[in-house]
Amino acid sequence: MDRRIIKTKASIKQAMLVCLASHYFSEITIEAICKEAQCSRSTFYAHYDNKEEVIDAISKEIIEQIRPYMKQTFDEPKAFLSIITSLTNQIYQPRKDVIKFLMDPEFRDFGLEAHLLILFEEQFLQRFSHIKGKAILAEIYAACVLCNIKSIIENRSTKEDQEAIGALKNILFQSLQEQEKNQVRKS
Repeated sequence: MDRRIIKTKASIKQAMLVCLASHYFSEITIEAICKEAQCSRSTFYAHYDNKEEVIDAISKEIIEQIRPYMKQTFDEPKAFLSIITSLTNQIYQPRKDVIKFLMDPEFRDFGLEAHLLILFEEQFLQRFSHIKGKAILAEIYAACVLCNIKSIIENRSTKEDQEAIGALKNILFQSLQEQEKNQVRKS
């Protein structure tokens, strides 16, 4: 991709974040984003159809940073605490303000929260594809992980909380792995 395009898109995304720092999303206009990004409306529309797409693009960047950590939690469930610590230190804390903006209920259907729920459900379903009731279990798992992330972002999470969550995850995974083995034996 052309460097100018990359730079322009980055400028528009940064402008959106600046606007979010002082306004509700519903109050932000394309004109305000363009003014902050120092670009024209035609330049904005050359890259994005609407302001929701800008939020979506920012959210997808964060998802791509989180994806390898989520895969690790399934590949190495016993290392859950160290993975969560790394994720917190390398992604959540440095981008805390951005993530807080993107976790706003106003974005529930198209922002970071929606992408996170999809990621967590996909990871769960990939790992436990043969489990009965997997769809509802994936939803429950995704909601729990999202709750954990929110508590980390809001500085409500303690080491003891993370240890408890890690223990619950290990119990859940052991139970699901046992269920998988039983289903394979019956086949």
